[in-house]
Amino acid sequence: MPFAEPIEHRWPPWMAYEEPSIYSMFFLPLLYMRISRYFIFLFNLNISFYAPPPNPPQLPLI
Repeated sequence: MPFAEPIEHRWPPWMAYEEPSIYSMFFLPLLYMRISRYFIFLFNLNISFYAPPPNPPQLPLI
């Protein structure tokens, strides 16, 4: 909406005093499980493309 005035984005004050509910026990782990899947996937991608630098040639010990 190009002609709409921008909305003031601010945290509602009543959310600061809200008590934790039992639903947070169930929804927060679900959110964490869903997000952690992507982090684990990206971490595995990053590890799979990592190759250590080659070791310097070992001189024979005489």
